[in-house]
Amino acid sequence: MNEHQTFRQIAFSPDFTSARRDDGTEISFTRAESRILRLMSRSPGRLLTRNQLLDAVSGEGSDKSDRNIDYTISRLRRKLGDGPKQPRFIATRYGEGYIWIHRTASDEPPDAEILVGPLRGLDGIGDLAPLARRFAEEFFDAVRSDLPNGGSAAFVPDPILSVGRPSPRQKQSIEFTFFTEANQLECILTARAAPSGSVLGVARNRLDTSPTRAGLRHTAAEVAHVLLGQIWRSVVATSLESPLPVAMHDAAGLPVGENASWKRNDLKLKRLMQADPEDPTLKLFYATHLHSKYILLGHDLFQSGKATCKADEDRIETLVLSALPHILQDPSTSIMAAKLLFFLDRGYDDLAVEMAEEGLRASTAIASSLAIVGQMRSFTGRTDEAIGCLEQAARLAAYGSEFQVYTLFMKCQALAAAGHWDGLARTRKELYKVRPATVLFEPAFTDPFKPSFRARALSMALTRKRARALLMHFTYVSTRLFRKPQMRENSIRAPLRLFLGRFGDAVVPDSLRQIVPDLVDEVSGARR
Repeated sequence: MNEHQTFRQIAFSPDFTSARRDDGTEISFTRAESRILRLMSRSPGRLLTRNQLLDAVSGEGSDKSDRNIDYTISRLRRKLGDGPKQPRFIATRYGEGYIWIHRTASDEPPDAEILVGPLRGLDGIGDLAPLARRFAEEFFDAVRSDLPNGGSAAFVPDPILSVGRPSPRQKQSIEFTFFTEANQLECILTARAAPSGSVLGVARNRLDTSPTRAGLRHTAAEVAHVLLGQIWRSVVATSLESPLPVAMHDAAGLPVGENASWKRNDLKLKRLMQADPEDPTLKLFYATHLHSKYILLGHDLFQSGKATCKADEDRIETLVLSALPHILQDPSTSIMAAKLLFFLDRGYDDLAVEMAEEGLRASTAIASSLAIVGQMRSFTGRTDEAIGCLEQAARLAAYGSEFQVYTLFMKCQALAAAGHWDGLARTRKELYKVRPATVLFEPAFTDPFKPSFRARALSMALTRKRARALLMHFTYVSTRLFRKPQMRENSIRAPLRLFLGRFGDAVVPDSLRQIVPDLVDEVSGARR
């Protein structure tokens, strides 16, 4: 029989001395094979070492070579039509041993984003096993409480339910390994990505063997926070397809289009920074996070008077400059650092542009690099090159993704600043098709000389306080960053005309008057 031949069903006899394949043929097993099958089937999903299997075959303490086990497993696989690369019966843990993974349909892992489990080592820690399980249950509760609305987790303490192909929704699993050292109960928690199995984070914790319930819950919550922070960081760091701000938003785990990611990420980043304040990658993450605060929440911050621009800019500057010697080695991080330095508007323009262009020439994360460099080229007046970058980035982004929305939004900004009203009309329609909720930005992306009915209607729905806050927001995150005066004026012309026409001069914030005084005078004069 070809060793790669597979069968849909194999029915084993109760004593595992024989089996019947779905084509009706019989399989006979040797005594050694039967003993291995019996032992493995009684411990589904549990790792069995070669020595354990050898004891089952030859008696405890046998001096036979454990290579005999490898030969027997190989023989069993040929009979079962199994293979080491895509096993259905026996999986290999290289350097450790083997695991029985045969299951029925009812044994499939739960359909959840995070699987908490399995719990390994319980049979080796004696009377401490109940404590270990309670710790895992408290940990699971902490994970569930950390998940956003719509997120899901499942507790799978039994190994058989956590082995094999993950469900389509599963993103991570967190495994427990319990053992004792010097009469103390220890636990290693390993977070893995699904379906690759790559390690996202590891934590080790020594458990109090006589804890109060509150103490055990607190310990589990602290460990959960640490490990979930590691998972978040790993997911962001390995997301090469999207710019860092988008990767951070996606890593928050919220449904597409939800805008509460900043507050969720704030908690994780503060914990990570507290644990390792000198980590250069975390410094760049946090600087990007502070910038994203104004992109995502700026309109509310300016309306409530809670915008702390100067203090946040000081922090961004300190973080980026201190991290710069380390992050320049990676084109993706150097491009992001360049964007942040340019945003500060504190004399770093030449350095920032040089870093961005050099990073683009060396980057392999090309989609995200094109998007950021495209925006910077727009800010410096290189409109045609900017549009070329942004169009390529939008085509490379997955349809409907945050990255595609991010890129189309920046393309709208660039076209508005350049005064390309026809191109802007086409691009905003594309943006609305991908994400209908972005239609709320039409007052900023309409033709200022022929504003759309929708733009006028949305402007009529605003209060003067809200309109003023929006002008402050647009000014801070966009208008002030265009280096050519005409582009500054174009970038804010449409909302200024709409809002000033409705509310009068009092709607214009001082920050906007200082940046485009001639435009303010022009629009105010036309109104009179």
